[in-house]
Order: sequence, then structure tokens, then C-alpha cells
Amino acid sequence: MAIVLLSVISVRSTVEVLLYVVLKRRSWAIFFLILAFVWQLYTLWLLVKHHEPIAGGTWYSRYMHLIN
Repeated sequence: MAIVLLSVISVRSTVEVLLYVVLKRRSWAIFFLILAFVWQLYTLWLLVKHHEPIAGGTWYSRYMHLIN
């Protein structure tokens, strides 16, 4: 019983510390959200940039070509 109570207290204090950090240092949270959004746009740009057009207009799987 004491171990469970101690773990509940430690979880609660951990959550309180995390909330304090997020609420007091919102600028860091906003910074990392913007950074994640920019990273997402960058990976989308890479996906579009490295897209290979198909000459015949029909799509085929290269995995089957690699097996043979």
C-alpha cells in the first residue's frame, strides 16, 4: 500500500513539474511546435522533390522487379 501511494505521489509531482515547465516556459513549447511543423513541411518537400514520374503513365511496383 505504501509503495502504491508513493508511486502515485511521485507521478503527481512529476506531472506538476511538467505542467509548471510548460506553463512557465511556453516560449520553448511554441518553439518546438513550430520546429516540428517546419520539419514536417521539409519532409513533404523532399517527398515531392524526389518523386519519379513514370514514362508510360502506368504505375508498377519495383519490388516485383527486384525479386526477379
